[in-house]
Amino acid sequence: MNVTVTVEVFHNVSKDAAGRPLGFDGYQQGHPVVKVFEFPMEANEATEPVLFAETAFEIGNEFHELSADYYRRRLRSLSFPRS
Repeated sequence: MNVTVTVEVFHNVSKDAAGRPLGFDGYQQGHPVVKVFEFPMEANEATEPVLFAETAFEIGNEFHELSADYYRRRLRSLSFPRS
């Protein structure tokens, strides 16, 4: 059975000692984040969780039909830490 899941995208808003944004690889547990975007996805019990992250990455890097909505808000590209 399919359900609609809301996927939320957050940006790290932490800054270094000089007041500069930490950037893509700066997130550490406990840093403040702000929700900048959300989108619905259809899912079921067979949906792999990584699909949510891959779709968010596609949206945040201009590879998805929702990318125009994301960039209309003048949001930065998305990156994900390597595991």
